[in-house]
Amino acid sequence: MFWKHNIWGILCILLIFIASATPGDQLPPSPFFDFDKLIHACISALLQISLLRGLLLQSTFPLLRKYSILISFIFSVFYGWLMEFCQEAFFRNRSFDVYDAAANIAGVIIATIIWGLFFYKKMRQKVGKNV
Repeated sequence: MFWKHNIWGILCILLIFIASATPGDQLPPSPFFDFDKLIHACISALLQISLLRGLLLQSTFPLLRKYSILISFIFSVFYGWLMEFCQEAFFRNRSFDVYDAAANIAGVIIATIIWGLFFYKKMRQKVGKNV
């Protein structure tokens, strides 16, 4: 049941990796100055929501379910920073950008707040009170 519920989170991880590994000279130019930061925030938010949902719905690992918000938050923030470091170290025509990393973190924070306000209570009722 773990993999079934976490497929969207895994796909987000792969999407972020592919986007991060794409050489910088192959990316289309941004029509707006900070459009790139919005994309970073939205993709990180999507990762966070996907991980939250998957960890809460899975029943294979009770501790992952119990601490789903904390674990997904730490993982999403860490993965955003890791991809920025990888861009600097391993990927052609890419570089570390602290503002991209900040946009990633902002997306994770916003997604966590939205999750807490709108979805967490509903998901707890769906999977049971033992979360």
